Amino acid sequence: MKLKDINKRSIRRVSNQELLMLHYRLHQLYSLNHKNKRVAELIVEKHKIVVAEMLRRGMKHNPKDLLDKTLLEIHQEAKATSIVRVSRKEKVSRAIGTFAIQMAKEKNDPLYKRYEKFRRKYLDAKERIIKKYAPRVRSKARRSVMSSS
Repeated sequence: MKLKDINKRSIRRVSNQELLMLHYRLHQLYSLNHKNKRVAELIVEKHKIVVAEMLRRGMKHNPKDLLDKTLLEIHQEAKATSIVRVSRKEKVSRAIGTFAIQMAKEKNDPLYKRYEKFRRKYLDAKERIIKKYAPRVRSKARRSVMSSS
């Protein structure tokens, strides 16, 4: 597979052996071209896709050189600077909800008291579920975060 052909869709079709060979080849290319900024950025981007696929398949990725260090730096930076884009329509919808709840609270609306009661029950149940299942899903969550960045 050529470097330009590596993308999230195409990488899913390769065998585990070919995936490992691509990973190895990217490390070779990076060691030869890391000073050429344009080529190095392309290799880092393709490496990110390959590593995400390796982790998705449950394969191990052991960081060992400059390319892996670059990937770790990008991952750490992404964790610190995640951005969620929200449409104007969604912002207005959220604001309406917030102001409606605030107004109901100020007016001592019986619906607000009911909302508050069920909100507490919801948060309590969510906390208990997380406490119960967190140890079992922690590694899955980490892989998910790693592959999405």
